[in-house]
Amino acid sequence: MEAILGGADFDADEAERYGWINRTLPDAELDEFVARLARRIASFPAVDAAYWWHNVRDSVRFRGAVDRLVDDGYRVFVEIGPHPVLAHSLRECLESRGT
Repeated sequence: MEAILGGADFDADEAERYGWINRTLPDAELDEFVARLARRIASFPAVDAAYWWHNVRDSVRFRGAVDRLVDDGYRVFVEIGPHPVLAHSLRECLESRGT
């Protein structure tokens, strides 16, 4: 969870220094990190049943989302789950951009 929700708290260079996904924090920094992460989670927009209904039934603009992330400077992508269902599509999107 921290890798995704806390991703905005460190850039790619820092993530690499900490091992891409997992990292440890000194005890003195942990409370502030958790507080900052909790504030960000609390600021996420609320979603209701209609949101999930559309989310499941509407088209997914995966390519557009990947393009936007790359344009914004993101270079590290993490898929969390028992089966890598998005990795192949993500790789195709990145390769077509020469990224």
